[in-house]
Amino acid sequence: MTEFDPGLREGQVITNDDLQGIFKCSGQGGMRRSRRTNSLVLVSKGSAGTYYDRWEGQVFHYTGMGLLGDQDLSYAQNRTLAESDTNGVAVFLFENPSPDQYVFVGPARLGGSPYSERQPDVDDNDRLVWVFPLKVGQRAARPQLELSATAGLPVATSRRTSRWRRIVSWLRGLLKTQRRG
Repeated sequence: MTEFDPGLREGQVITNDDLQGIFKCSGQGGMRRSRRTNSLVLVSKGSAGTYYDRWEGQVFHYTGMGLLGDQDLSYAQNRTLAESDTNGVAVFLFENPSPDQYVFVGPARLGGSPYSERQPDVDDNDRLVWVFPLKVGQRAARPQLELSATAGLPVATSRRTSRWRRIVSWLRGLLKTQRRG
């Protein structure tokens, strides 16, 4: 499966209706999962909203999902984002500086492991949140895939090669089994 391309350029401003139409996702929330486009849209209001999202150098630190109490890394879209390097979900970051204005920052990838910190919740109570360091835009380019000459299956041309080799090996074994049967 190829990664979803929304056809947007970095800095492009769209409306919430546009965002829903392009990504086939919900019209609300900061983390909007779309199974139809196999994507996760992240919407940030910077530090103006409930969450303290911020740039630190070239890395964007995005606060996870959950308005009240401690956040759970394995809950809903926090898990989707935490596993985005391996689950095949394409991640896209938008900033929301004013109502119905969504600025496309670019495609995003984890730039390190999620970490926890203390932030106030919607009721201003101290709580534990999960923060995801993201590489955004050109820094977020995914590993390129090439087709293997023997089976026509994708083979990664990055550090994740061993994982892809295991997958390709498993698929080859499955194909051999089906040919025998």
